[in-house]
Amino acid sequence: MKNISLLGLFGCLLLLSTPHALAEQSSMLKQFTGAWEGMGTQSDDGSHWRIRVNSRSYGYFIDYPSLVCGGVWKLLKITDSSLIFKETLTYGMERCIDRGEIVINKVAADKMSYFWSSSNSKIIAVGDLARKLSASR
Repeated sequence: MKNISLLGLFGCLLLLSTPHALAEQSSMLKQFTGAWEGMGTQSDDGSHWRIRVNSRSYGYFIDYPSLVCGGVWKLLKITDSSLIFKETLTYGMERCIDRGEIVINKVAADKMSYFWSSSNSKIIAVGDLARKLSASR
């Protein structure tokens, strides 16, 4: 009988916390919505390249204009301060490494840090992104 009561209490607590957790995740996702631009630096050769991220309600899209590659990000995890993605290139695969893991962290209202790593190599890349303000602002 005690087990049923504790299980019931745990279930009630879980249900009560779920709306709050979902609201926090939604808030975190909204903070990253929009167009972002910046520069990345690669660890193995020190090269620099441009980054463009477009985050919409229906997906995350990445372009590396100076590398002529890009694709989509699939959201894997949301934490208190970051989003974690798996990157899948849809063009320029011969010029860029596919299937990297991306971590973006909020730095300020219109700034975020970018960290890219690959499980297949020891290459990492870091960068800073700023929110691109629309012309109507």
